[in-house]
Amino acid sequence: MNLSLLILVSFLTISTTTLSKRVVLRPEDFGAKGDGSHNDTTALTETIDRCEQKGGCEILLTSGKTYLTGPLRLISHLTLNVEESATLQSMNRTQYIENDWKPEAFLTAYFVSDLTLMGTGSIDGAGADWWSHTKDDRHYRPHLIKLHTIDELLVDGVRFANSPNHHVYVENCTHVRIRNIRVEAPSTSPNTDGINFSGGHDQLLENSHISNGDDCISVVCDNANQTSNDKGMGYGGNVRVSNVTCVHGHGISIGSVRHGVVRNVTMENITLWYAENGPRIKTYPNNTGLVSDILYRNIRLHDVQRGIYINGEYVVLFSYHDYSFKSQKKKTFDTNTQVLSKVTITISLPSWRALCLDRKCRIRRHSGECK
Repeated sequence: MNLSLLILVSFLTISTTTLSKRVVLRPEDFGAKGDGSHNDTTALTETIDRCEQKGGCEILLTSGKTYLTGPLRLISHLTLNVEESATLQSMNRTQYIENDWKPEAFLTAYFVSDLTLMGTGSIDGAGADWWSHTKDDRHYRPHLIKLHTIDELLVDGVRFANSPNHHVYVENCTHVRIRNIRVEAPSTSPNTDGINFSGGHDQLLENSHISNGDDCISVVCDNANQTSNDKGMGYGGNVRVSNVTCVHGHGISIGSVRHGVVRNVTMENITLWYAENGPRIKTYPNNTGLVSDILYRNIRLHDVQRGIYINGEYVVLFSYHDYSFKSQKKKTFDTNTQVLSKVTITISLPSWRALCLDRKCRIRRHSGECK
């Protein structure tokens, strides 16, 4: 049976309130300078609070201005419109430490509905100050934006740049549209995943460009959400990715998966340049989990180190005692606890390097070298 017939992903149209009917608020009316040097945190927070009082609004960040701010909380029925050449700029690491800020992300939204981020301006995480200190403070190094349990989410046109950690983390959200975005960070920037999907349903990423230092796209389990029917394990999937270009980074990934389930994922019409991997599935040994109904279709690879990489021994241990990463290689693993099922990959390889299937699949066929 054709795998594409097994993957039934339905996408509902997001019905957002017509922008013309929404109240428009400008941070300048609450004291924001937008000059890139003045601290606009209070003004932006007051703007969001007033929006919430009104039951929703459009917040307009004006073209040509840079709004320097600390962490912000986003709300229901909000349209954040970042106009062309406008920038929402995070304060740097020193200012986070001085203010004892330890948020999960520069922008957070939890348990809200009808949230839109739009415009062709930028949201910048000032990540350069963090990247050289990963061993000191990874335990609170913030993502650029964390979106948790949101119904009806639209992200359209925005440029996300220089996150201290992951750029856009979408967790347990439904009816998601992410399109026409750009993610930009240096190829050497650590842990700067482009888009992460964790849990949730009916999620679409399309027509976007991602250049970064870690996974271009990653679909993982929502291990915090124990409502799955799969024996209480975390769940991830119901994601479709189409027409995306990835530059540098670690590839288009499923996982890493430990105890959870990832299923019903389609990634198609994707081009990767200069990446470490193309399609990539990574699972931990000595855990119970399932990766099922995965379709990679029409994937084009240019100067990619490993064409297809399926790794059943993905183990990186993080020690919170000394803030160091340790790769666990000497231990003998039981590789019979993870299951891969109904995985189809079709790729175009102008510069074929390697097909690597480690331990679980017991196949290694390559013209390059799998490391």
